[in-house]
Amino acid sequence: MPLLRDYRQDLIADLHDPREAAEYLNAALEDGDRAVVANALRNVIEALALPAHGEEAETLCRLKNCLGPA
Repeated sequence: MPLLRDYRQDLIADLHDPREAAEYLNAALEDGDRAVVANALRNVIEALALPAHGEEAETLCRLKNCLGPA
């Protein structure tokens, strides 16, 4: 039986690259659906928050909370 990979872990890892994050956000914006854009922003924020510390991490968490639940 093949092993299933969690796409989310790979997505968050890919979004650490600023170019990947920009392309991902642009694709979400092109879709035009607010829920898609909000979800894309949440994912990029999560990717940015992982290496962040202190005030920067707190700011990113507050921003993510403003977007509401996924």
